[in-house]
Amino acid sequence: MNLEEAIEKIRYANMLYDSLPLRWQKKKVIDNRTSIEFEDSTRRFRSRLISHPCKNPRGKHKADVFLDEFAHYGVYRQRAIYVASVPIISRGEGQLTIGSTPIASGDLFHEIMKQERKKYPKFSRLSIPWWECPDFCHNIEKARAEAPHMETAERVHAFGKEIIIDIFYSQQSVGEKIYLCAIL
Repeated sequence: MNLEEAIEKIRYANMLYDSLPLRWQKKKVIDNRTSIEFEDSTRRFRSRLISHPCKNPRGKHKADVFLDEFAHYGVYRQRAIYVASVPIISRGEGQLTIGSTPIASGDLFHEIMKQERKKYPKFSRLSIPWWECPDFCHNIEKARAEAPHMETAERVHAFGKEIIIDIFYSQQSVGEKIYLCAIL
């Protein structure tokens, strides 16, 4: 969404890297606030993780692109960023992944995820309900069986941890799913 969040993504990636066993860690050759670059032991191949603060990615061919919290980019930014991302994956075996918690209908994320499946046939779609997340649900196994057949308020009270109950009452409705779609 912004530079602060882009920097935080790289910080999180560094924490994940540091938690890897040494034998799996590639050599870091670049490590700054918005990117990390790794080199394999032969020094022939490099991998980069670049975190853009909600702007059009460019010039990075043969790469994977992940657009995190895409529904929150704003309607006009979504389309520009999507259009800039597609050429990046057009060469090689790159993949475009779009993930987000939904906001409302009428934006590109909603169009790809729900409305225009024929217009975006290369996307596979995955939706994850909040009750699949251990941070929000106190009994995932039972919720998997029962929650889909319940009304929202009943589901929140039956399986939601305090944070989901608070969200439910503060918004009078809870976002049911975190969406993830990927173009292969």
